Amino acid sequence: MDVFGLSYAKIYDLLYEEKPYQEESNYIHRLIQKHRPGASRMLELGCGTGNHAEHLAKFNYDIVGIDASSHMIALAQEKAIEGPGKINFDEDDICSFRSKEKFDIVISLFHVMSYLTQDQDLSNAMKTAAQNLLPSGLFIFDFWYGPAMTMDRPKASVRRVENEKFSVTRHTYPTFLQKDHQIEVKMVSSIENKSTKEMQKIAEKHLMRYLFLPEIKKYLEVAGFDLIESKSWLTDRPLSEKNWYGLVVAQCQ
Repeated sequence: MDVFGLSYAKIYDLLYEEKPYQEESNYIHRLIQKHRPGASRMLELGCGTGNHAEHLAKFNYDIVGIDASSHMIALAQEKAIEGPGKINFDEDDICSFRSKEKFDIVISLFHVMSYLTQDQDLSNAMKTAAQNLLPSGLFIFDFWYGPAMTMDRPKASVRRVENEKFSVTRHTYPTFLQKDHQIEVKMVSSIENKSTKEMQKIAEKHLMRYLFLPEIKKYLEVAGFDLIESKSWLTDRPLSEKNWYGLVVAQCQ
């Protein structure tokens, strides 16, 4: 199902324009150089509008990005810039995608794994990563870290952003579902078209899953990976109850 419909896709980059994609891409590149220097081919699972791929291609990676949202892929294709690495985007399912060519690296960023609330989907996505990797290839992904989420639960918030075309106010209402290790995130966005003064309201609901390291290890082992590193996102520090976001580096057996 395409949870990121056309209307949401149009404002996606505006809502996340302050996200440090360059810093995050530099961080991923350093991890790759640490564990698999010389890697050149990369697959991105859940590429969205292609912002990470755009920055990572500057490090000379040839990148294939896939996403289930046709609207996100359309926007990614519009702004894809090749050089020095090549970028291709395709609509596909991260739980079943198989490529004819193998990759050195598979990445999945911006909590894509936490969108997979069903055990089988999470297991299948990790198998997708393994099946598309060369021997000893790396799978790098971030996720919502369970101990931090339970210690510091998300709260309701409001965010206002604008550019020359739109003004957006988004209200976010999280509901903590501890029994299922999930958070239901309701978002209501009010969008003003500055040129026409027309108003549009988009209401969405996203079910997200927070993960614990033992279960991640279990799914990785079943898929054929060894976990070689875990840490708090954008740091070199161990996973922490003070950081909602974690990162894992796994190596294909």
